[in-house]
Amino acid sequence: MEAGEVRIRKSFIDEAKTYPEKYAPPKIVSKSTVTPVVIAWKKDLSLGYTQNGGNTKSQLGELSVKLDRKTPFNEFTVKFDGVYSSSNRS
Repeated sequence: MEAGEVRIRKSFIDEAKTYPEKYAPPKIVSKSTVTPVVIAWKKDLSLGYTQNGGNTKSQLGELSVKLDRKTPFNEFTVKFDGVYSSSNRS
């Protein structure tokens, strides 16, 4: 089955614009250079020491350190906890 020949006048064809502006593809905007923001290190430090005397001498020490840094691309965290304890009966 053949539909036949279809003729279109040249005056109906607009070569400068083939569709209305609202349907036009978005214009490409050049990418600007983005400087990543680096947030300074956040630091937490905790230090404690306890000493008792009497019949039983005891010592207790505690240290806790946490470092944290975030950037637009990643996050870096370091954490350390340490405890020391001793006891002596006299």
